[in-house]
Amino acid sequence: TKGRASMKASPLDEFIARSHARGQCDKHGVATGFPVPWAFTLATPGPTPDSHPSCRNIGIHHVDAEGFVFACRGHPGGAAGGGSLASICFLAGNYPNAGFEEQWRAEGIVQPLDVSEATPLNADQDLQVQIVASAAFSEARRAKSGSSDPVDTNGRLLLPTDEDAATLDARVAAVETRRAAGKLHADEIKRAGFRWYRLAPSRVEVLAGGPSWPHGPTRHEWIKSAHAGVWTPPTRVLPYNVADVEGPTGNAANKSFNVEARVDVKRDGGWDSPASARGGFGWTWFEMMLAAYALGVTAACVLLLRMSGGM
Repeated sequence: TKGRASMKASPLDEFIARSHARGQCDKHGVATGFPVPWAFTLATPGPTPDSHPSCRNIGIHHVDAEGFVFACRGHPGGAAGGGSLASICFLAGNYPNAGFEEQWRAEGIVQPLDVSEATPLNADQDLQVQIVASAAFSEARRAKSGSSDPVDTNGRLLLPTDEDAATLDARVAAVETRRAAGKLHADEIKRAGFRWYRLAPSRVEVLAGGPSWPHGPTRHEWIKSAHAGVWTPPTRVLPYNVADVEGPTGNAANKSFNVEARVDVKRDGGWDSPASARGGFGWTWFEMMLAAYALGVTAACVLLLRMSGGM
């Protein structure tokens, strides 16, 4: 495991150096391509506050001084769309016996790029063929039936029959033939929805090693200054940090895990944590209301008994 002193000032340069050593990219950060995998998991928010986040695995085209460059069809969040904030997770190695294990995480903003910024373009020709063929299939279905139906809840076309699958395969073969002949042009690729993006990170960390390692894993973090636009030197972070669920009380006795503190309590039309919804006796408001109800029922029973005895 590399120590802080041997790490590069920029996490992107460090990521390129390690990936180059594994044969995943060249020294400039451009992917070497098939058959060497080089991909990260991209997570983006949903289009509305109550939507599920979108998570997908995307191949890295290259890494530059500004971030991670990748290509996909349409929005980086997929058919569901979403905002520009994003997180990525990249795994390398194999737990526990590969000789190395790494997990890279980064958070930042997804920026759309012009095709001219993502060179060399031919690095993702297979993806371009698939996207153009899919767009052609969709257009043919709309021309034939007047709509794209059937589709799923995210608007993605369904292929319910063997004929649909065979038609798509034929489209892919036809587009590949045109690509090989140099007849697949940039404007057609763009119309089909092929887009370039960069994840410009504001924070990057790497967790190297695992629980089985002699000294356990190490975690280092870089943070980019919002004003100067430069990275802080890598800082070592506790690998398995446990947040104080009760808040910073300063009392060691209160820093142990409280299972109840992980359960939400509904109060005043909204959700509050038990730590902020407790009464003066350390009870939650729900517990206090339940106790008051039980006392009220008991008092009513006693009153009825007395009334029946006096009759």
